[in-house]
Amino acid sequence: MKQYITALRIFAALAISGKAISVCMQISTADGDAHTVILSGIYMLILLTIGYFSLEYGIKLFIYPNIIQLVNTCSKRNNRQNITNESTPAIPFIDPMTIENVIAYSMGTFDKIFTPDELKMLEGNIRNFANGKNGMNPCIERRISNFRTLDVFHFGWNIGKRLKKSNIETASFLKSQFPIQLIESSEETVSKKLSSDDGSFLIPRIPVHLPLKPFPLAAKLGLC
Repeated sequence: MKQYITALRIFAALAISGKAISVCMQISTADGDAHTVILSGIYMLILLTIGYFSLEYGIKLFIYPNIIQLVNTCSKRNNRQNITNESTPAIPFIDPMTIENVIAYSMGTFDKIFTPDELKMLEGNIRNFANGKNGMNPCIERRISNFRTLDVFHFGWNIGKRLKKSNIETASFLKSQFPIQLIESSEETVSKKLSSDDGSFLIPRIPVHLPLKPFPLAAKLGLC
């Protein structure tokens, strides 16, 4: 920055001197006496010098800092917008019929196992999950006899794949809805084992290309 200011001052000094000399020559040509020519040159030199430094310091102290501040403000605003856009990916479109099928599957699978209030909570939370909302209350906060962890994983896989959710999104949803059942499993573990068949389970994984029909879990658990 300093080298540019120095170069600008040299250029200004040459321009001011040239202008002062030009004024002196014009006055001398107009038959002005030597005293008048010299004074006019000095006055012009002083006025142009004051004008230049007033302009330079005005730019340096007022205009330039304001421009830099404006640029930095716009840059920070764009960075915040980019970060926001990156941290909140667009929610893929899901056919409303698919959401209704997922809810019907969930309600039918846990019918006679969940209480009516728990089923209602699960239905609302699945709708929120489909729409990308977080921070949902658990639908059930108790253990179900003979209901295995792999059953939770497979249930989550069946609905998550149809709702176009990533494994980690599905794992987060399952952890929020079955906190007691998954108390010993981290989100990372759940996300890796959603499709696992290594162990005992009742609820099967249903390939996405097949119809999602409710599983008779209550009957398999001997509750009806």
